[in-house]
Amino acid sequence: MRASGILLPIFSLPSSAGPGGFTRSAYQFIDFLQAAGQKIWQVLPLNPPAKGSSPYTPSSCFAGNPAFIDPEALVAEGLLTDAFLSEWLAEEKKAADQESGTGSAPASGSRRINYAAHAPIQDALLREAFRVFRERSDRAADQAAFESFCQEQADWLEDTALFYALEREYPGKSWLDWPAPLAHREETALSEARARLTDEIDFVKWVQFEFFRQWGAVREYARARGLLILGDLPIYTALESCDCWAHPEVFQLGPDGRPVNVSGCPPDGFAPRGQFWGNPLYAWADRPEPVFQWWLARIRSTLTLFDAVRIDHFRGFEAFFSIPAATGDPAQGKWVPGPGLPFFQRLEQALTEEGLTAPTGFPRFVAEDLGYLTPEVYALLNATGFPGMKVLQFAFDGTPDNPYLPGRIGPNSLVYTGTHDNDTSLGWMKTLPDWARAQLRQVLAENLPEDLAGPILARANDPAQAPAALAEGLVLLAEFTAADTCLIPLQDWLGLDSGARINVPSVPYGNWAWQVSPADLGGRTLEELAGWIREITRRSGRLG
Repeated sequence: MRASGILLPIFSLPSSAGPGGFTRSAYQFIDFLQAAGQKIWQVLPLNPPAKGSSPYTPSSCFAGNPAFIDPEALVAEGLLTDAFLSEWLAEEKKAADQESGTGSAPASGSRRINYAAHAPIQDALLREAFRVFRERSDRAADQAAFESFCQEQADWLEDTALFYALEREYPGKSWLDWPAPLAHREETALSEARARLTDEIDFVKWVQFEFFRQWGAVREYARARGLLILGDLPIYTALESCDCWAHPEVFQLGPDGRPVNVSGCPPDGFAPRGQFWGNPLYAWADRPEPVFQWWLARIRSTLTLFDAVRIDHFRGFEAFFSIPAATGDPAQGKWVPGPGLPFFQRLEQALTEEGLTAPTGFPRFVAEDLGYLTPEVYALLNATGFPGMKVLQFAFDGTPDNPYLPGRIGPNSLVYTGTHDNDTSLGWMKTLPDWARAQLRQVLAENLPEDLAGPILARANDPAQAPAALAEGLVLLAEFTAADTCLIPLQDWLGLDSGARINVPSVPYGNWAWQVSPADLGGRTLEELAGWIREITRRSGRLG
């Protein structure tokens, strides 16, 4: 399927307060995608973050992030009143205004999410809605649906609900610092905790029920309009996660529960000391069967959320970098073989036997194959048949055999201007040296239709207009490549600068906070923007 789509995280959807979520904005964005002739909405992971706001360090690989639940939907369900909601949203706005500017300073006045102000308000709204839900006697169908959800998802939900209830009982503490009988999951201690925390456990379960119900409605709306949702699967989880607490056998943890080896990257030209990520590694060599069964359950669960899934850090399945946790020094790390092709073959067989088929015309899995790749990684990618990712911002280094140059991009791939880890194309263009801009001009002239390339190159001759013109050219260049699928971050269609960047790798604060606002349209209407995107999609043969 030759198609195109847009990358926009759920939290970046417009919102009157806090991060974007499963609100009217989600439905309006789907309408926008349809009007623009797009077939795919790519989102980032929907799991709750363990610390900070990064979706790539989940506190549960199975649960959904409560921050995305729409309070207005709770009003429609009769679980909140308009007056209650208005009062609490006013409190959030007051708190957000008082804390404005903390954590990060946006480069260009783009709207930023204040997670600290939103979290307690969202929690209060959900607790009030749950109180009403429990006390209602006129909605037997909803109660039955909740009970059915709890039974169907019990394999992960029971542990997850207890984990979050215990986190509330021991605020600020890692599960490693809970009383030893709880940290080591002694059955007597777990039974006593379930009995004493019944109300909180039920609350957590209901929150997950509401999350999955609301997201399911968004997915159905997208499906009815011919749209696929491409999700994301972080390769690792956080140590402070339900997964490590409930399934220590899956990870390289010592008898005390602390990691023996952790994730990272070796020293290279970009990071002379290497990178220390700190996630617990999987026990692929010592306990392959428990690890596989956990991964199978995780992917099965993820495929209930999305039509297709991007597998983060694909190279880690061929070999992963292991750093001794005791030192935390990447220089002492080493590459260790991963599960390789047998893992994917067995996974595919299990999913097929369960009837979990890939969407028509689109692969079930996409490989995030960026970074340092070896011949062995390329061999694994070819053997799986998964499409890989091509990022045009990586193409212009002056070498003729760069694999990201448009002429070297084949059909079985997804092409991007940049990903959530890149700067926006305009921000990146402002830092590009003159010789690289000259190379880009040449590539634009060679690969775009003359009537599109001509105006862009003419504007690029004006130093004041050059960055914006070339950034627009990069978007068009991606659409006209041979890649089966083209995915453009919304920021690049909007022509936004670095203030709209999603994430700066290795920078721990200030990320995952950009939120689109009406001002980002730059005076255009949504209809005008959708019309322009649709025309480019049609001309590049991606309209369907």
